[in-house]
Amino acid sequence: MRHSTRLAISAVGAIALAGSFASPAFATVISPSDDTEATVTVAGGSLSITVPDSVDFGEVAPIQTNDPDSLASSQVALRGTAITDTRAGTEGWEVTYSVTPFVNTTTGEALPIDNFFVNPNTTDGVPNGVLTVQPGNPSTGATGTIYSAYNVHGNNDAAWTTYLTLKIPANALAGEYTGTFTQSITTAG
Repeated sequence: MRHSTRLAISAVGAIALAGSFASPAFATVISPSDDTEATVTVAGGSLSITVPDSVDFGEVAPIQTNDPDSLASSQVALRGTAITDTRAGTEGWEVTYSVTPFVNTTTGEALPIDNFFVNPNTTDGVPNGVLTVQPGNPSTGATGTIYSAYNVHGNNDAAWTTYLTLKIPANALAGEYTGTFTQSITTAG
């Protein structure tokens, strides 16, 4: 009888021993690290222009001359034009102008549009952001380029002064003349 008791204890011990060796074989292997993809979207804004509400050339008396370079003229500094570019991109921009004839509010007569001059050659401060700016060439007449930006990288802004000159012909009639100076911004490559 003693023999069978020892055999039963031996069998139980062998099962217990086998169970302790078998457990790690069934355990889950845990990876030491794993990745989570993280994303963010940088929002692009808009491209806008701010311009002064009005500008006054003042009072100018015509002078009698046959030399068009000797005509009476008035110059005014148009300050406060500003560009804000929050597109967060690389596309440049260009500001152009157009001007309507200056028309006498009483008689309806217009000053020659070729007597209107634009000189955009000065900046007010340094433009902000990563960009290269270029003032336009002085121009005469109804349309022209005032300012350009290229090599743009991200948000930027700029402001400048444009000098406007209006020459008054010798035969101009007295009265108030009005015209509209429009500045427009477009994207440029």
